[in-house]
Amino acid sequence: MLPESWHGVWRGSLTLRPPLKNFPPTSPMELRIAPKEKGRWSWVIAYSGQPERGYELVAVAEKPGAFAMDEKNGILLDAVLEDNELLSAFEVDGLLLLTRYTLLPSGIRYTTQTFQKGAVGPHKVASWKPKSLQSALLKRASG
Repeated sequence: MLPESWHGVWRGSLTLRPPLKNFPPTSPMELRIAPKEKGRWSWVIAYSGQPERGYELVAVAEKPGAFAMDEKNGILLDAVLEDNELLSAFEVDGLLLLTRYTLLPSGIRYTTQTFQKGAVGPHKVASWKPKSLQSALLKRASG
């Protein structure tokens, strides 16, 4: 289950490094987390000037700390909650994305780091080169 301490409206400033074309290097970000029926939470992300992204966090039955982020388009991303950190990793168009939401006394620290696949060595080990980082410290606005 997702602890009640995560519930609420969280706001802050998102920083993009390096800056992306056609996007400002920083912009307002809001995260809204609210309980739905048992084992489900609405998870809405809003960035300034962008359409809201309405997801749903779903607890995986009989697996404490295991969740799926339902993107509401047929995509389910595995996630795990451990030590107040919700972590998921997934690949999109050859890029690896590592997303973390960490509940701190001062708010929720959000990061998504993107990696591009690098050279593969003789031992079939792939290297992932850091490509970009999105980060924000979101402060509780309500809830």
